[in-house]
Amino acid sequence: MKRKFFSVPRKFEEYVLVRLPLILLCVMDLLLLAAWRGEHHFMKTLDREVMDGLAQKVDLTAAVIREKLLSGNTGSAMEFCRGFDNRIFRITLIAPQGTVLADTTPSHLAFDNHAGRSEFRAAQSGKTGFARRYSDTLKEQMIYYAVPVQTAHGLYVIRFAKEDLPYMKIFPWITGGIILLIAVSTGLLGWLQVYLLKRIYRPLVDVGRCAGDIFGGRSEARIPIPSGGPVKPLAEMLSKMTEQLKRQLAEMKKLESFRSDFIANVSHELKTPLTCIIGAVETIQEERALPREQHDRLLKMLGEQSSRLDALIRDILSLAALENDPDRRRKEFLPVDLRELLETSARAFRQEAERRGIEIRITRSEALSVPGDARLLEQALSNLIGNALRYSGSPDIELSLSGENGFAVLSVTDHGCGIPAENQPRIFERFYRVHKERSRALGGTGLGLAIVKHITQLHGGRVELFSENGKGCRFGIRLPLSGRGEQFPSGERS
Repeated sequence: MKRKFFSVPRKFEEYVLVRLPLILLCVMDLLLLAAWRGEHHFMKTLDREVMDGLAQKVDLTAAVIREKLLSGNTGSAMEFCRGFDNRIFRITLIAPQGTVLADTTPSHLAFDNHAGRSEFRAAQSGKTGFARRYSDTLKEQMIYYAVPVQTAHGLYVIRFAKEDLPYMKIFPWITGGIILLIAVSTGLLGWLQVYLLKRIYRPLVDVGRCAGDIFGGRSEARIPIPSGGPVKPLAEMLSKMTEQLKRQLAEMKKLESFRSDFIANVSHELKTPLTCIIGAVETIQEERALPREQHDRLLKMLGEQSSRLDALIRDILSLAALENDPDRRRKEFLPVDLRELLETSARAFRQEAERRGIEIRITRSEALSVPGDARLLEQALSNLIGNALRYSGSPDIELSLSGENGFAVLSVTDHGCGIPAENQPRIFERFYRVHKERSRALGGTGLGLAIVKHITQLHGGRVELFSENGKGCRFGIRLPLSGRGEQFPSGERS
């Protein structure tokens, strides 16, 4: 009940806010119309009072002229009109056909035919005529009062004229001002209403609806960005934020997928040696009188699978350590002599190489050093040399160290079977093997090249592969000499 109670005011406030210019327009127009009606009513009331006052003043004069006309003394009536004091009134005597017989203010305009004048036409109908207009004779705004006089010779009209009150001139200006205010306010507030609806309210509603769709799970939705208006920066910012959020969600899904795959791969890799170990132990326990040869074969398998399990665990721990606070690790970097590291690694594998009938030789070794972790760099180089010895089938392996455009490049080159082009893009992924069974048979964990990649990235560098199927491989570890190279986020996965 409370939720429903509070939802109504919010909707009402939103409606009022959006429709505020329209509401203001209606209120203002009603006020202006009321002012115009009041002004019009006041002007009519004042006009009526002026006319009533004028009628009272002219009645006596009209009676004198009427008496002369009714007695047939038209000439006397004309003389009376001509000699009347024009400071009091202007009197015009008009014949039945509209001809001016006499006027207090003689002028050629004053003697024009007055048949078309409104006050004359009103008097011709037997009523008292009133009019207010500009006089071309006197160049003034005048009030006209026309009295009909029916005689034996027709209906004469006695017209009285007096200068209009000065303040009556203000009313047309007031009316014009009110009309102008109505027009201006209607235009401005109407424009403001359209602007609010088109540039603010509707874009906000569209943005809010789309944002709700996105957060509701519709990732294909896009924040609409208006062409202009104050909502555009907000829409652009929200669009960037939602795109970043989508990328983060995609990364999280990718990470979750990676973790699931990683656990599945680790479980699979652990299962094989553990199965072999458990099987060998059970056989030895159950079969006490095993032949010496079979007993030795089982012990050898136990040693091999234990070593494989140990190597796998060590590689997993190495990857975990590489991802644990890489920024702190970079701060602990010290200068590493790469020439000494290359020679040490070559010596470490020389005995195994001789046993396999493979020659290891250093073709180039420049005096270069980089800031880094000597143990990790030696591990990366050792992984590349060990892979070349075990999997390449090459009769020789070439090691080199050279400087190239601000980078130190450690290279391990073989002339063996090479890596097919379709396998190269994934060669640095965890647990990815070109020849799965062969690699497992030779004791590989599938993590060696992934460790090389992470160590290189930790040092701001990158690992490179150049290979043709059947023509050998060259792996290169490219490290920045200054220690500032391509920095990779700690969450990047192989």
